[in-house]
Amino acid sequence: MVYDGLIAPMGDNLLVHEQVTELRRLALSRLIEVHGQAEVARRMKRLPQQIHDMARSKSFGEKVALEMERAWSESTGGEVIDLIAPRPRDDRAPAPAGWDRLDDLGRMRVEAYISGLLAQPATSTSPEPGRFQAD
Repeated sequence: MVYDGLIAPMGDNLLVHEQVTELRRLALSRLIEVHGQAEVARRMKRLPQQIHDMARSKSFGEKVALEMERAWSESTGGEVIDLIAPRPRDDRAPAPAGWDRLDDLGRMRVEAYISGLLAQPATSTSPEPGRFQAD
């Protein structure tokens, strides 16, 4: 699921109720950090004090989590958040195809090449004003 670009792919570990409750609180707290408490409350159609309490100490179950997810989606034009059954996330991004065939030196070369590309200033594909682009 997409969550403001803040969460990596889900793991498949089973959790106990207390862990799910704590992960819901953490997910809600992250939303508050990113958007602010008043905005989260507005998007979830709740009072700011309710959001504050839920993020701090008051537990909320699947029904309330689903209502909040639906309200968020409606107020953001379809943005999806995960409060119903949050799971631990794997923060590692998948390696590109063939990465495991490289030795340490090969990986360092690829990383150095990519770092060099990312360090370059962005170039424009359009010609400067008053100049024509050659074929």
